Amino acid sequence: MSAPRSGSTFIGQILKMVFGGISATHDYNDNYEVIVFRNFLDSAISHYRVLYDKETNFIITDKTVLDKVINDYSKYSNYIKKYVNTDLNKLYFVYELHIKSSDGNDYDTIFKMIEDYYGIIISNSTRSNIIKETNIEINKKRSDKLSSFTQWDGNTMIHGRHVHTGGHNIWKNHISEDLWNYYKNSILKEDYEYCLKKLGYG
Repeated sequence: MSAPRSGSTFIGQILKMVFGGISATHDYNDNYEVIVFRNFLDSAISHYRVLYDKETNFIITDKTVLDKVINDYSKYSNYIKKYVNTDLNKLYFVYELHIKSSDGNDYDTIFKMIEDYYGIIISNSTRSNIIKETNIEINKKRSDKLSSFTQWDGNTMIHGRHVHTGGHNIWKNHISEDLWNYYKNSILKEDYEYCLKKLGYG
């Protein structure tokens, strides 16, 4: 299970290439072993962008719109809280810590976490093939071939308008500065910090 707009498609692509097939959902399902989430402030803004088909340079200037962003995403942050409250033995990928580094996708960390959790070795050839088939450039090309987010390639799990720039604290690029404190102090930030602490990262 993953919170939307958290890097979960990327993790899913890697797992699919390692194991040959996966099952994924954005809804709560305790049978899932791998949980992916991101700073809920960033995920919620990204989710709003694709949900309402916004251009990539949109700016929110209305507090009532921010309330909608928060409300639309709160069920997913609650799902992640439920996971960390009930089972810490799942494989948790946190976007800021394990998926996206300042240099790009953090493949070494991801491979090691998968190997350690499942007790396997991912060969060098498999690693090279995964990097070739899942890097942001090739996923961006796949996404650009589809006209809208409702279009989806089941093989690669990529939607149209799916791949954006990624990064940390991207929410600041899409909210007027006078509303930063309002958004930053929302329940999304509190929930994210709570989940990190439960996993031992706080």
